[in-house]
Amino acid sequence: TEINLSVILDCVSPAIDYNFSNATNTVCPGTFDVYDMIIDTDNVVVTCDDTEFTGPNGPIYYYDTGLTVTGENVTVEGCTFSRYKKGIYVNEAHNFTLNGTKFKSGAKSVSDAASVYVENSDSGVYKNINSTDNEMSMYFYSSNHMSITTSIFDDGGTALLRLATSENFTITN
Repeated sequence: TEINLSVILDCVSPAIDYNFSNATNTVCPGTFDVYDMIIDTDNVVVTCDDTEFTGPNGPIYYYDTGLTVTGENVTVEGCTFSRYKKGIYVNEAHNFTLNGTKFKSGAKSVSDAASVYVENSDSGVYKNINSTDNEMSMYFYSSNHMSITTSIFDDGGTALLRLATSENFTITN
């Protein structure tokens, strides 16, 4: 008996400097050795399906960011980030949602290292975040109106959560 099977995957396999520019992006399952991915387009959703983004091995990862978000109304969900200085860097991005995302084995003893680093942004929702073995779980600078819910921060670095010149936060577990 012979079976011919054709599988069409409707998912993306990102590379270094990948730009998620489609309105809907489903990332293929697997581990991707990538850094400097970006979302600079408004109204984008990135959904991971058993996906891990991994920064370069060795000391070079201290300089790398997994994903930079500068678009408005962006959602990232279900991804795992490991071995980055900044897993996700959100800059001047309003209405950003991060859901069901894990961060592990990030840079240690490095200035500005954080699983999630948010700067000059407003109205963010961060839920079901799991951060382990990183310098800092979340750092918010000049960012307001944020909600952090049902998250686990188990990092051994300088801080679990840092708010600098930021206000109007709701934190619940």
